[in-house]
Amino acid sequence: MGHNGKLQIRVARKGQGLGGVYVGRPTPLGNPFRLLREEDRDQVVARYAAWLEEELHRGNREVARALEELYRRLKRQGALTLLCFCAPRRCHGEVIAEHLRRRAKAEGLQAEVQVVGR
Repeated sequence: MGHNGKLQIRVARKGQGLGGVYVGRPTPLGNPFRLLREEDRDQVVARYAAWLEEELHRGNREVARALEELYRRLKRQGALTLLCFCAPRRCHGEVIAEHLRRRAKAEGLQAEVQVVGR
């Protein structure tokens, strides 16, 4: 497990030399909603959160499988870095990280989310 017994989930900018798992387009967890103006960032992230929940509710196997793989990796390694081009600005990767944190909590595990550079 991660340092001090907690699982560590980081969201970081792709291309900064950090290892991790890319979660942007065109991966199954990529945000289908485009950010056209910076002032729409919170709305686009909120739309993604609703979309992710809906896809899981509908039984989208590709999305569920991608989340399951991330969760297994997190538990196996104790730490997981999600990579996207948005970070450290608010990003759909934070929605994914929060989903993983809540799942860990439901299993009695502690996890913390950190956005690298924020």
